[in-house]
Amino acid sequence: MISIQFTVSFFSKLLKPINIEELKAAVGWAQKKCINKKQNLQLENLAHLLQHNQNKSEHRLALTTLKETRFVKMNQVIYGESSNNYTTFYLESKEKLLVSKPICEYENLLKDYGFVRCHQSFW
Repeated sequence: MISIQFTVSFFSKLLKPINIEELKAAVGWAQKKCINKKQNLQLENLAHLLQHNQNKSEHRLALTTLKETRFVKMNQVIYGESSNNYTTFYLESKEKLLVSKPICEYENLLKDYGFVRCHQSFW
């Protein structure tokens, strides 16, 4: 019997007669590739939307605390206070969010929204 070989991907080859397990693996690989391509397209769309969204009141800042990641509107942030490698964000709602990043990591992000670092520990 002559075996005919064709490449499904760089890593996966199918031989005739077809082995069912190899076929399942090849189809699974192809499905994952399609899903990854769709996810990449969604991320590209999100990046484009964020880059071209001129309405600054709708921009959000991702603040990761010990319990959660909160996406806070930029106009809800009143000020920030540094304490070593931590930053406390004070919000309009009188809520405080403690984030485990130093204040310098937020300095460039916030300067376009009117925040000024007025002290080593505050902006």
